[in-house]
Amino acid sequence: IAQAWMSFPTSTEAIQRESQPSDELLLIAVERLLYSGSNKEETAGTTQDDDSNWIIAATMLETCLKKSSYNPYLKLRLLNVYTHLGAHDKCWDLFKDLGIKHIQLDSCTYFISPALLEGGMYQQALSVAKEILKFHITTLSDTNTFVLRALENGNWRKADEFLTFQRKRMNNSLTLLQSK
Repeated sequence: IAQAWMSFPTSTEAIQRESQPSDELLLIAVERLLYSGSNKEETAGTTQDDDSNWIIAATMLETCLKKSSYNPYLKLRLLNVYTHLGAHDKCWDLFKDLGIKHIQLDSCTYFISPALLEGGMYQQALSVAKEILKFHITTLSDTNTFVLRALENGNWRKADEFLTFQRKRMNNSLTLLQSK
């Protein structure tokens, strides 16, 4: 699979912001590599240590990122691989490079939190927690404004949607709980 991936043509544009057709193929190869390394029946009798497949996966993903530097799926999978390998500084760099904002911050913090806490990167963890708290406070304020505007315009359904989203999604966020 990795050899087939290398033979795929890449975009010749100087600034390429779209994923390459071969990116999904490489992600499948990485998943297969990591799955086969965790399956005891397939690796019985080999002398490789447990992290060798993870290092190969990191190498493959880094190589792919050189060709497709804007693919968030590659970055998230690489972030997971680096977390497993204990490369916490690299995890932080990848997380910042993702440019996560707004509601994505609430969801994607799941990927970086373990790396920051395990790696003793408490300042960075605190920074992420502050961003989440700030996001939730802003969202609460914005929700009130949007609900009032919807009610003024007679759009009851939209007002209900805003309130339901705030009550059921934002107020029940586990990321918010962890950040507090």
